[in-house]
Amino acid sequence: MHLYHEVISLTRSKTVPLDKQKECLLNIVNEYCNERCPNNLVAGFLHEEHQRDIHYHLMISANELDSPHKHRLNKKAFEQVKKNAELNVLKHYPQLEQVPVITKEKEGKGKYSNKEQQMKQRTRQPSHKDQLIERLRMIFESTTSPEHLFRQLADDKLELYTRGKHTNIKDIARDSKHRLVTLNLADEFQEVLVRLKLEPSSSPYQQAKGQTDTVKDILKEATTGNFSGRDTRAKKAKWKKQQKADEKVADFADQTTVEKVAEVGKEWLAGDFSNSETRARNKQRKDSLDQWKAKQASQPSDTKAPLSAKATAKEWIMGDFSEREKRAAKDFDTQQEIESRKARLRKQRETNEASKAKQSPDKSPDNDV
Repeated sequence: MHLYHEVISLTRSKTVPLDKQKECLLNIVNEYCNERCPNNLVAGFLHEEHQRDIHYHLMISANELDSPHKHRLNKKAFEQVKKNAELNVLKHYPQLEQVPVITKEKEGKGKYSNKEQQMKQRTRQPSHKDQLIERLRMIFESTTSPEHLFRQLADDKLELYTRGKHTNIKDIARDSKHRLVTLNLADEFQEVLVRLKLEPSSSPYQQAKGQTDTVKDILKEATTGNFSGRDTRAKKAKWKKQQKADEKVADFADQTTVEKVAEVGKEWLAGDFSNSETRARNKQRKDSLDQWKAKQASQPSDTKAPLSAKATAKEWIMGDFSEREKRAAKDFDTQQEIESRKARLRKQRETNEASKAKQSPDKSPDNDV
């Protein structure tokens, strides 16, 4: 027979007689069992030998009465039962002067699981998460430069990294990972970025983008000292935003009569020609794409394109061909290196043939006996 073992405990009250506390505890246990396992067999044993508390040990049958199947609550349901039991005690038995543990509000130092809260309640010692928070706060407050920040983290065997949109910290010594949001340190870390002048770029492209650089980009820039990618990311984001807005504007021929009249009135009365400008941009993109497709179709099938079709199409659509010079220079350097290697190999081959000719005497028909 399988059994569940659970404990229901009350901290002793200094104002309520012990017999009254026992009576209240028995009622609390009955109410708990009615919600936790209404159709199971339960055996309870009262322990009052401790000076700090009184508690019941409950042995609950795994199966419900006359049922061959085990009665099991999932983690979420079991946590809710415990919360309801504690709320019931706090609401209906205020004379017992119990302190909330499971339903205790967050202290602002981070999010803790029920196990961590109960561990802190029992040991009266700061948890590993509390210690990690204090270490990070000391580092954030004392850091003076990006290099100093990463050096302090490395000395404490900590590592910052990003995953998705979250900035996380890894405690290498304990092999544990935490989100800064969970530790309630996200705002403090953002203040560090601002203080170290690692805040997002304020260029016009960035303002048009309406978003901030990701922490991953900022950390990468801080470690490498290379900030050249900011304008590129902002320009790309601005282009995507503009393209997304342009796609919402329908062709003039596809509009209804009412929409056409409204647009013409907006243009000539309000001077707003934004839809016409958008259609011009859409037409330019379409023409660029058609030109690229025609060029690709005219090339021989065995001709190797210098770049993937996706990247080349992106060039024609965006109208940005700046990368071509870089690729051409790279291809030229590669070709020069290949020619140089061929020349060295040819020279080495000629040298080897000359040395072999010197080592072996010439054999002509006149010297034969």
